[in-house]
Amino acid sequence: MMSQTNAQALPPRATLLDDGTVEYALSRPVTIDGLNESLTVLKFREPTAGDLIDAGATGASGAQGLALLASVTGNKSLLGEKLLRALPARDFLAAQKVVAYFFNDGLPTGQ
Repeated sequence: MMSQTNAQALPPRATLLDDGTVEYALSRPVTIDGLNESLTVLKFREPTAGDLIDAGATGASGAQGLALLASVTGNKSLLGEKLLRALPARDFLAAQKVVAYFFNDGLPTGQ
């Protein structure tokens, strides 16, 4: 279980769930013109080593960040990428903070 201090590192509108995933409610729904798909919430799981390798996460380029975000939110399809690219900038930056949350070590054992 994540510590309360660690959970406080999440951005506003982000909720830590009992299973360790995080849900982030977007500031407004995101839709793609001509499609019936809409995105209102992103659900994040903890990144794996494979996610980092696949995203080429050795640097911090926008494409690498988008690839990692798509992977941990289950939006790896072309449609998913289009929806993520349509996020308001504030939601994209908050989503990056949610991903960063999973890299926080939290409190040492026994504290």
